[in-house]
Amino acid sequence: MSCIRSTFVRLAPNHVSIAAPAALSAVYGHSSKALKSQFYDTFVTFKPGLFSATSRTVHTRKRRIMSHIELCGQWDELCKIAVEGDKEGIIGTTPWKTENGRVWFNCVSWLNYFTFDTIGELAFGEQLGMVRAGRDSMKVVKSLEAGMNAYDTSMTHKLEMDEIPAIATLAKRTEIIIVLAYLPAYWRPLALRLPVFAEGVPTLRSDTVSMSASATIYYVSRDRRRSTTYKHLPYLEAVINEGLRLYSAVGGGLPRVVPEGGLTVLGHTFKEGSVLSVPSFSVHRDPSIWGDAQGFSPFSLGPRACIGRNLAMLELFVIIATVYHRYDCVITPGQKLMAHDGFVRKALGCTIGIKRRHSA
Repeated sequence: MSCIRSTFVRLAPNHVSIAAPAALSAVYGHSSKALKSQFYDTFVTFKPGLFSATSRTVHTRKRRIMSHIELCGQWDELCKIAVEGDKEGIIGTTPWKTENGRVWFNCVSWLNYFTFDTIGELAFGEQLGMVRAGRDSMKVVKSLEAGMNAYDTSMTHKLEMDEIPAIATLAKRTEIIIVLAYLPAYWRPLALRLPVFAEGVPTLRSDTVSMSASATIYYVSRDRRRSTTYKHLPYLEAVINEGLRLYSAVGGGLPRVVPEGGLTVLGHTFKEGSVLSVPSFSVHRDPSIWGDAQGFSPFSLGPRACIGRNLAMLELFVIIATVYHRYDCVITPGQKLMAHDGFVRKALGCTIGIKRRHSA
């Protein structure tokens, strides 16, 4: 089956996707007057947040407001077991097995736990405890009313708590909501009557850091020729950027509305009200671009770029540097990195085998 590649692809009557690096600045750059489209309305719960705010004024105000890891402890203990012989077991809900001096497990689960614990520490002052427990679990108050009444009092320790699978809950039906987002606005009230939306539309949350870190570990561990200088990591940033490029956690284009007066991209003029987007996955994989650094945009560009990109890069630096400084990592021969495509490409699993480095 042959594949026809085109720079301009019409996704909808009023939506054109442009797979070219020159379109990035024109559509998303600081000088662009293009605003977010109605695509983002489906992500609003009670009122627009930082991600879903389409007003530039509202977005700017919200942006100003928001402007040695425990993971190693668990992995170190598993490495000690691996030295003792071939065994298998489970920590929380996360299985592992040892074979030939290595411990094997799905790193996607562990990195999900780590990134959620990190967000918990930043947001609430303490980790959620997922890495420690080895499972997707977060404590929440059973009664919202009781929780609000106890706020800023000394009674919080008496609240009844429950545990929920936070990662699974926040990721629930994200592939459905993205379909809703691409529908014309006048179709959405009808679509919301479908049984799949009977419990309401969830707010989209998905962790791109753990997916990108898992993918980077997969690519680096697959190519063992590049695994000899991890102690000093002179190419750490290049390795992380290449992982972000190859995986492209958010692979689709983020829609923008052409402003008054129209917008010209690559010699094509689009009238006011048209919707444009630039698909990251296509641009990151275009053989005519690489290596053209202008086509690299893992966190988008301009004033609407990902607010968490600095935190994301910090987490990726810590994860990749720590893992490869501390452990010798391999993957099972012939393993493919499979992903479920949606708004965020979700890695379905990455089984790695690790053992401690003697110099770590």
